[in-house]
Amino acid sequence: HGSLVCLSHHLTSFSVDINTVDEDSVDNPEVYSFANPLTLFLLVFITFFALTFFVALQRDWKVYEDHGDTAAAEFWRKYNYMSDLRLAQARSWNSYEESVKWAVSRKHTWTSIVARHN
Repeated sequence: HGSLVCLSHHLTSFSVDINTVDEDSVDNPEVYSFANPLTLFLLVFITFFALTFFVALQRDWKVYEDHGDTAAAEFWRKYNYMSDLRLAQARSWNSYEESVKWAVSRKHTWTSIVARHN
């Protein structure tokens, strides 16, 4: 034979309908119903994202109005300080806490949207 043949029927052995979208289902109002959990989830997710986006945009604008371009310089000073703290300073609980707070506010997918690096 020389070829690999999969004899598994695991995709058809479960009696689950695969949700597909075609031209006919786009006009179906049941697709957009709030009884559909995916529609409800997407609505909540998009609303949450929009609200946090505008809150973050407002906060950034306020920081820019209050501090101007010095906010960017403060960020890079803090970034260098945290790099030095992590690599060169003696280990302590306070250093660890400060590093974790910085990492979460800078790298975490959700908190970095609204967190400030103060």
